[in-house]
Amino acid sequence: MSKKEKHIPFFIIGMQRSGTTLLRLILNNHSKIAVPEESTFLMPFLRKKYLIKPIKGEKLITFAKYLKGNAQFKAWDYDYRSFLDYLSRHNELMLKDIIARMFESYCQSESKQFWADKTPSFFRKVYYLHKMFPEAKIIHILRDGRDVFNSWRKIDPSKNNEVAVALEWVYKNKEIEKSTRRYNVDRLAVRYEDLISNPEKIIKDICDFVQVEYEPQMLQFYNKSRDYIGTHHSSLIFGKIDSSNCYKWERELTDKEKIAFEVIAKNYLKKYRYDSCYLPLRLKDYIQGFMSLIKAVPRRIRQVFYTKYIFCRAAAKGKAVERKYFGNANE
Repeated sequence: MSKKEKHIPFFIIGMQRSGTTLLRLILNNHSKIAVPEESTFLMPFLRKKYLIKPIKGEKLITFAKYLKGNAQFKAWDYDYRSFLDYLSRHNELMLKDIIARMFESYCQSESKQFWADKTPSFFRKVYYLHKMFPEAKIIHILRDGRDVFNSWRKIDPSKNNEVAVALEWVYKNKEIEKSTRRYNVDRLAVRYEDLISNPEKIIKDICDFVQVEYEPQMLQFYNKSRDYIGTHHSSLIFGKIDSSNCYKWERELTDKEKIAFEVIAKNYLKKYRYDSCYLPLRLKDYIQGFMSLIKAVPRRIRQVFYTKYIFCRAAAKGKAVERKYFGNANE
């Protein structure tokens, strides 16, 4: 390990469909960095009581059962028996020690030294991550919200409301900014568009940020993508980076959708240097956008809280969570 390198955990967060998976695969192709599949299954445990009190006795046994039956943890696709054995040999453990040991066991399975995480839903858990790992860094990846909307609706028809997605895009990015600033967490903002147009420079910047040496083979990540990701993801991550995979919204969104998105997100689009659609915004556009939100927001809130209930119940009982709920948990 060079003098420059130090094991500082980092977390990749951002809005879904923003390139978090692409960045995970690039970094995972570093000889010393291991970034497993998402760890949304930890969400029920990222609570204040677990920051100060250990998980012990029957609760620790239940935690182990919950992991063993969890489809997402199984998707890490490694031999986790040594980690479960570690849990069984203790009567009580702090959550931070459980998480660190879990990621370290994955690292060891990959013969690597540094662990990191990519879980979009952790955008609202920065406080807990910081309290457990005070030196941890945040990589915040952004993408033009209109391309996020265009990509998301193609894989999930329920995300076909451009106003609702615009609101979510603003909220999540704003929450990441606010929480990292409030808790003084070191954050690096990376635009997806910059990553795919100038990948070597951006990845070198990221390596400097997380204090590891840049390795050229990181950009050949696609040679190993299938070892670390399911085929349910975009086919783009199984090939070389394509710099043309951005600003598709200009061709594929209708004028109505472009205007509606800007009604909600105009200021944040400007903040992150994304061009306006240059269509006039009229009073009736704002009224229509507001009416659309009235319909979409309650359904979204119900979905989020129901998913939270599913996860908390499973964690409390040591039961499995069906894969279909993991996408909703990131919302």
